Formats: sequence, C-alpha cells, structure tokens
Amino acid sequence: MTVSLPARPATPISWRMPGVFMLRTAGLPIEVADRLAFDRSAAWARRVLDLEDRLRSTGRELADALQSAVARNLTDDGLRQRLIRLRRDVFNLRAPRPPDPAAWPSRRWALAPTGS
Repeated sequence: MTVSLPARPATPISWRMPGVFMLRTAGLPIEVADRLAFDRSAAWARRVLDLEDRLRSTGRELADALQSAVARNLTDDGLRQRLIRLRRDVFNLRAPRPPDPAAWPSRRWALAPTGS
C-alpha cells in the first residue's frame, strides 16, 4: 500500500532586487565585506547608466534627423553612405566613425532642406 502525503500549500514569494548588491560567499566576515564596498565606483556606474539613457532618448531624435538627411541626398552615393553610417553609429550609441569630425558629412550639404 502506498501512502501519499498531502501537497504543501503554495505560498507566494515576493522579493525586491536592490539597485546595488553584493554576493557574500565563502564565509567572508561582514566587516571585511563592508570595506570592499566602493561607493565612488557605484556612483560612477550610475552616472554612466544615466548618460546612456539620456543618449538613447536624444539619439533617437538625431537619428531621425539624419534619416531625413539621407532621404534628401540620394544623388551623392558617397555622402549618403557616410550619413547612413553616422546614423547607425548614433542610433547604436557608438562613437561616430571615422573619429575625425572633419571627415563627417558637411552640415551645409547634408542637413540643408531641399532647394537651399
């Protein structure tokens, strides 16, 4: 004869992920772990993440403006390709290539409205 025990009632588990956390392993004393906290490094990381968020939001607007410039410059394939490359770099949060701004598409030719 097989006897089955009743299943345990399911209890909901709730937890919250902190903004900064540290995993304590191998029995490291908490006093030692506290000295390993790097407040300046954590603040730097927060600033980097905040700047990336800001770049994402403003980068979309710039990428849209560059897309319009691409559409206005269909006859010059070299300029069009440079604009496309610049738009992709902006959209993907990469530093523009080439790194020398003098090699970027000219604002006068690339971003001027048609007929100017």
